[in-house]
Amino acid sequence: MNRDEIFKHISRERDSQDAKWGDQSGNPDELWLAIIVEEIGEVAKALLENDDFTEAGAELIQVAAVAVAWLESRTK
Repeated sequence: MNRDEIFKHISRERDSQDAKWGDQSGNPDELWLAIIVEEIGEVAKALLENDDFTEAGAELIQVAAVAVAWLESRTK
């Protein structure tokens, strides 16, 4: 997967997050930190439990999308 494809996946995940959770721009930084750490934990779990990178890669897209959401929330 090249950079453009990765960014498209991240953008789609952001759209999915907004559809699922609504506007999260009011979240405090401490909550964002908890959310992103939980997502990183899912990457670790996927790597420890699976022999391939497929699930971990999907979780990394979610980590990146949460980071984007957090950054977006700080610029509103």
